Amino acid sequence: MHQYRISKYDPKYRVNGAYTRDEWTSIADVGRSYRGVSFTMEEYERAEQRHISFLCELAQRENAFPLTIQSLECHQASCQWQEGQEIASPELPALVRSILREDCWCKLVHQDFFIHFGYEYYLYTGCTHTQEAIGQLAAQHGLFAEAMPSPYLHDEPEYPNDLRPMTAIYLTRGDDILLLYRVGSRVVGNSYTGAAGGHMEPEELTCAKACVLRELKEETGLTEDDLENLSMRYITMRLKDGEVRQNYYFFAELKPGAEPSQSSEGTLRWFRIDALDDLPMPVTAKQVIRHYVAEGRYTALLYGGISAVDGAVFTPMTEF
Repeated sequence: MHQYRISKYDPKYRVNGAYTRDEWTSIADVGRSYRGVSFTMEEYERAEQRHISFLCELAQRENAFPLTIQSLECHQASCQWQEGQEIASPELPALVRSILREDCWCKLVHQDFFIHFGYEYYLYTGCTHTQEAIGQLAAQHGLFAEAMPSPYLHDEPEYPNDLRPMTAIYLTRGDDILLLYRVGSRVVGNSYTGAAGGHMEPEELTCAKACVLRELKEETGLTEDDLENLSMRYITMRLKDGEVRQNYYFFAELKPGAEPSQSSEGTLRWFRIDALDDLPMPVTAKQVIRHYVAEGRYTALLYGGISAVDGAVFTPMTEF
């Protein structure tokens, strides 16, 4: 995930971190003069709409609906929003307008995407867009994008209380790999994952293989007899939403003649193994696949990795 600060402020007027041009910073400034010109409500509404349009288009491109309200603060008795409320695409403009007009404040989150609202009309977002892509999108709406982490990502240190162990399996056939476009999952929905996978049941906590084979049978109809060279290749850990997510990634070759049934979890599709980089994937899965394509497929090692915002470092695991 990449993080950016989005604003109406042209970076060319920023000197040593300070913005030197006299500009309005909130709706409360309507009626005041800036650089000798009165700031009108009409001008404010045009700027407000640019920000709303930008966020709506970005969220749509990121497949980020529904967004979820977090850390809600209501500044008006008539506030219609609720903590934990899911926001669909048609509702987003009204919510953003309420926040920009300081009627309320909250964070908007969806899996590996977020929108945070700062002081003085700054926005912060975490998304999959590259610097060039986010810059182009912001410019289309008369805004500017700068690479910068959100200061609202963590209000205070949080220590996890829960573990979420999960498994996934990636099936290969020559230079092709089978991926599932998973739909409806709260954890990894609307992204490409392994051909099957899911949460470990209590009786599977000491045997990740049992979990991944159960999920494979339930979701594709395939069994271990349909596979060759089944092995656990990656174990990863990620801190997410106050819990430690442990992922056990298996890889196997699909035997000739074996075919999966259509998955009830989404759409299965074969891809060339060297053409995966642009596919939407959960963060940890993307890190694993990138390492597998570059290095892992040429070894028989088991790798351990800690997932972080700027990538993961994978270390071969050996007995000692």
